[in-house]
Amino acid sequence: SSENLRFWEACEELRYGEQSRINEIVDSIYQQFPAPGATRWVNIDSKTMERTLEGIKTPHRYVMDDAQMHIYMLMENDSYPRF
Repeated sequence: SSENLRFWEACEELRYGEQSRINEIVDSIYQQFPAPGATRWVNIDSKTMERTLEGIKTPHRYVMDDAQMHIYMLMENDSYPRF
């Protein structure tokens, strides 16, 4: 489940990182995690994915919030108890 934690961390970088790098960070997050065939693919439900894909058309620092919360809940209910 390391990809879930890495996704969460990347979303934190987006939220608190440099304004000038938002487009770059959003693209990087998308390519690494939710994109089809991504190297660190994360399991995001279809409704959340739909909202996220719509949001990345006009990137901003909170565009991954729904997906980040979904992954957080997966970690809280699955990964954390097993740890």
